[in-house]
Amino acid sequence: MSKLIKTFNPYESLKQEQNKTSQELDFKILNYNTICTNFKTRKKKTYQEEDLNLFYSDEFFLDGFQDITQEFLIEMVPKNSKLFKFSFKSDKNLLCLKASLVVSSNLSYYTELKNDIFQELFKGMVKYKILIIRLDRNLDNNINNIVQAIKQGFKDKEYEIIISRGVDTQEGKIDEVKFHRHLDDKLDHSYDEKDYCRPVQKDELLFEYVLKIEGKKGKNLQGKPILPKEIKFLNNPFKLKDQSIYEINFNDRIKYYSAKYGFLFQDNEGYGISNTLKVSQVGLKTTGTIKTDLDEDVCVEIVNNSIDDAVKSGIVNIQTSKVKINGNVGYTQLHGKTIIIQGATHAKSQIYGSDVFINIHKGFLQADCVYIKNLEQGHVKAKDVYIEKCSGAIIEADNIFIKDCLKGNKIYPRKKLIVENCMKDNNKIYFEYSDIEKSNKELFNFKDLSVKLEHSLKIVLLNLEKTYKYLLSEQTNFINAKKCKLLLSAYSEKLNKYNFLIEQYKELINLKFEISSKIDKLNEKMDGVKIHICTNAKIDIGNFICFNINKDEHKYNLVSSNLSISFQNQNPTIKECEKYSEIELKEFSSVFDYLKQ
Repeated sequence: MSKLIKTFNPYESLKQEQNKTSQELDFKILNYNTICTNFKTRKKKTYQEEDLNLFYSDEFFLDGFQDITQEFLIEMVPKNSKLFKFSFKSDKNLLCLKASLVVSSNLSYYTELKNDIFQELFKGMVKYKILIIRLDRNLDNNINNIVQAIKQGFKDKEYEIIISRGVDTQEGKIDEVKFHRHLDDKLDHSYDEKDYCRPVQKDELLFEYVLKIEGKKGKNLQGKPILPKEIKFLNNPFKLKDQSIYEINFNDRIKYYSAKYGFLFQDNEGYGISNTLKVSQVGLKTTGTIKTDLDEDVCVEIVNNSIDDAVKSGIVNIQTSKVKINGNVGYTQLHGKTIIIQGATHAKSQIYGSDVFINIHKGFLQADCVYIKNLEQGHVKAKDVYIEKCSGAIIEADNIFIKDCLKGNKIYPRKKLIVENCMKDNNKIYFEYSDIEKSNKELFNFKDLSVKLEHSLKIVLLNLEKTYKYLLSEQTNFINAKKCKLLLSAYSEKLNKYNFLIEQYKELINLKFEISSKIDKLNEKMDGVKIHICTNAKIDIGNFICFNINKDEHKYNLVSSNLSISFQNQNPTIKECEKYSEIELKEFSSVFDYLKQ
């Protein structure tokens, strides 16, 4: 007696039928349908056995439907003992199903053996609620091989085959943040330049954000989803303040580059590149040495409100285009174009710049334009110097303006010296004859060179005139005799010579201009130095004009307020001259207005 039943649970149906009879029953799977449900669209779809190839697509199996069940058409039959049996094994997530077929030595081949093997296989899968889909594509061949082996007498043996596979998860990858430049002042490169104090170059790679990779879910052979491991992502921390940093997107990451030269910073609005670096102190334990390209427009500001030095003594130093220091400078070196020091400098400090303002200077300074409020036993070398008060100092410059010249100063003016208010005692104004002698020799040499140059110019001009006349006279013959190679060659040779003479003439004219300018400057220097002490200034006794000639010092008492110094044949000449007008004095001092603080 047989009975056909449609059921989602063949073993439950078998149990119910078994309760109705004393005969031991079994079932055969005649057919089955796969029913899929999409919870989002609330649609169901039924797939026949011939449609199951669709489920080999991982994408379809994973995302097509949220629920997969199978309905079976079974036939109830009397139970017969089998001389083979299956045992199943799988990984913990039920992603790969394998089966071992154990064959009895008493089993002999029969026509329906293959069908019976598949029946037992499918019944085993149904028992463990494993979907009969995504069967291994070599399963049919493997079963055929087992049947052929049994047919050939290979019995009492265990055969292992792969039955089906699900879809494993794809684990995600955590995002990554890479800093090529750091803001953490603890990350240093020895004493020389902490990382955050090193300027970034234009188009320099600053940092990277490696994109996260989201994990992908899998699905096991029971149709249940398997979720990837949960990952806590960092997310992109790089918020940009402005266009001083630009980004380039790649497939797997975003790279951030500096759009200009400057200092990397971060504030509440994000990351950016600034022209200014602000620190509270420069020293070995704080910033280390600060070095920048002196041709770049950047500024280092040191704001120090403590009694400690803003720039500490030691092996560290500052080299930057512009330096602003609200504090004192210790025993160190500063290099820059514009340097502003609101405090005092150490006696052994060394400062090199173009435009410099210092409140109290005690060390060494070399610059172009200098404004110092108080020069206390310091040493200054410059082109133009404005000093409010000086004592015990050494001053060497082309043009020197001093408001109050106190005691014990050594002053070396090369062009002008102006003292506005007072000159206390024991000051010496030095003139080096060796400089004048050197200028005399230079002047003689340049004048000699100028005479020779004039002679060379005359020769070149004469040759130019002759060559030009030839070219002009032979121009018609040249046009008419294009087939005569000899004439063409001669004319071309003269033309090349003319072009060469033109270039030679240009070079000589440029050289003449340079020599003439140099002679004018030397003549100006040879005119001597003008010393001016304002008429309302008080000159104490014990002030001297000193000349160093052949290592001998010749001293003259300074008594007049308007003097002109010159040299003739190693003999210094001192004579009174007209005083500067108020307009001239204001014009001279106005050069320093931009440096006044």
